[in-house]
Amino acid sequence: YGLLALVMSIVAPLGVLDFGMSDATVKYLAESIGRGDMDAAKRYAHSSLAFSALVGLLGAVVIIAVADPLVTGLFKIPPEHQDVARTSMRWVGVLWCFMQVRQTLMGVVTALPRYDVLAAGPVLTQRSVIGAGLCLLVSGGHLAEMLRTQALVAAGFAALWCILAWRLFPPLRLPLRVDLHSLRKTFGFGFWQMVNTLGGILSYQSQRWLLGILLPVRTVGY
Repeated sequence: YGLLALVMSIVAPLGVLDFGMSDATVKYLAESIGRGDMDAAKRYAHSSLAFSALVGLLGAVVIIAVADPLVTGLFKIPPEHQDVARTSMRWVGVLWCFMQVRQTLMGVVTALPRYDVLAAGPVLTQRSVIGAGLCLLVSGGHLAEMLRTQALVAAGFAALWCILAWRLFPPLRLPLRVDLHSLRKTFGFGFWQMVNTLGGILSYQSQRWLLGILLPVRTVGY
């Protein structure tokens, strides 16, 4: 658990790097649909989804790149656990990438609005991802295997949300075409959403960073 707490403490602040695009997608997509302007709705949906996919990929690359120096240099992780910690952080990067895309797709469904889907979909997604990881642990797997399983399940649900969003909002279909004007508006709105949450996340996770730097990983777990 100490390893999991440290790995997630690094990844959590990156969660705000979607720049509030999910909330911005809900706002501008719903407004466009309400006006009957489906062309504008398509532009907002395409631009937000393309941006989220790009940020998700970049975030995964960053997490994978910093995994080794964090595990071997910053935190007091015993040598016998460093391979598991390093692999775990890399799988968390993959998991986070799919979560970014999924959040924007959920924003599309929210904007339509399809509350019947939203009542059950996110709960089913979250419980399936967590449940798959716990089942692997119970069957004897270790932390890295648990996170790998969760990443694969999250990828499957991201694909399901993509299919669902396409069916409910056909203009979302590929290929994605980014409209700079739409992207600037959603980014401008989402940026302040990000600033609003960044301070709280950093203040909470920085306590774990300090524990990981000063104390053994087992103590962090306690």
